Amino acid sequence: MRCRNNRSAHGGFTLIEAMVATVIVATGGSALMVALASGTTINANAREMTQATYLAQEVREWTYRLPLSDPDGPDPQGFVDDIGNLTNVSYSPPLNGLGLPLTGMSDWTQKITVTWRNSQDLSQVVPSSASDIARIQVDILHSGKTVLTNFWFVSKRTSP
Repeated sequence: MRCRNNRSAHGGFTLIEAMVATVIVATGGSALMVALASGTTINANAREMTQATYLAQEVREWTYRLPLSDPDGPDPQGFVDDIGNLTNVSYSPPLNGLGLPLTGMSDWTQKITVTWRNSQDLSQVVPSSASDIARIQVDILHSGKTVLTNFWFVSKRTSP
C-alpha cells in the first residue's frame, strides 16, 4: 500500500502555511514602518532641541558681554546696552551672540526674563538696586511651543 503525502507529491505549501507566512511577513513589515516613523520623529525632535540649545547659547554669549546696568542710563536709540534692558523681552526672529537678528528663523522666539537675586540666598528675588547678581532665564519657543528653558547667573564684573 502506498501512502499519499500531498506535500511530497506536489512539493508545495498548504494554504495554512502560506497564510502563517503572510502574517509573519506583514507583522515584520508593519514593525519596520513603525520603527522608521519613530526614528523620523526622534530625529526631528533632536534637531529642534539642538537648534533651541544654540539659540539659548547665543543669548548667553550676548549677556556675558553686557554690564549689569549702564551708568549712563538707557540708550537713546533703544539698543540693549545692559542686562537690565532685557527684563521680560522676546525676540522673534531670535538674536545672535552680538544681539543682531538671525535671518530665516521667524518661527523661533527667544523669551528672556531677568530677575535680581540676593547674594546670600540666590532663591530670593530682590529689586535691581539691591543686588549685583542677576538670574537670566531664556525660554526658546518654536512655532509657539516651548522647546527649552535654561537659566544662569551673572554678577557685577570687577576689574583685576
